[in-house]
Amino acid sequence: MVRAVLSVTLSGAVWIGRVSRTNPEAEYRLLSGLPTGSGAIEVGEVAADNSAAAAAAVEDDQSVESFELLGSGPDRAIALYRTTDRKLYGLTLGAGVPPEYPVVAVDGRARMEFTTTREGVRRVVETLREREIEHELLSLTDSDTGSSVELLSDRQREVVATAIEQGYYEIPRDGTLGDVADELGIDTSTASDIIRRAEATLVDWHFDVTGPP
Repeated sequence: MVRAVLSVTLSGAVWIGRVSRTNPEAEYRLLSGLPTGSGAIEVGEVAADNSAAAAAAVEDDQSVESFELLGSGPDRAIALYRTTDRKLYGLTLGAGVPPEYPVVAVDGRARMEFTTTREGVRRVVETLREREIEHELLSLTDSDTGSSVELLSDRQREVVATAIEQGYYEIPRDGTLGDVADELGIDTSTASDIIRRAEATLVDWHFDVTGPP
């Protein structure tokens, strides 16, 4: 199983995309949702300096039929509401992999997390591409180990970590392969070979799911 985190651009036709753009400093969190025949029943939370105004934007949206404030504070509010808009649920419809809660929207972009197989993530990405929905894969990790870095051997992790410390991956580059090799007491060619194999493993892992850009 893998865990993928994507940033998805929401159109103005999606209510949470519309509302979050009118309050770009607020964070809208969909905590749970139940699609119905005519829309959806949802529990949402908003975090903002002025939570009352940010919550009122939800209540006033054209798609919201009913709204009940469950709790509020100066910077946070939770509400139960019914909306006629089901478009958020349709973003990845067809992939067969629903996003996990919470779905977080800020200024028209939603952060969506999925725990599934590599093939499941591939289907989600392909579905978004087919629908021409702008998206970005923020992270892709093995849900058992917690990080794609765990795909590397102990020796590869040691050499890559040293390369990072030596500034090998800085832009512009501060360290050389020679610096890495000297720090580890190995030949430059050996350091180069280990780094290239580690990079190849991580690149293959990433593009095995997402495909080329």
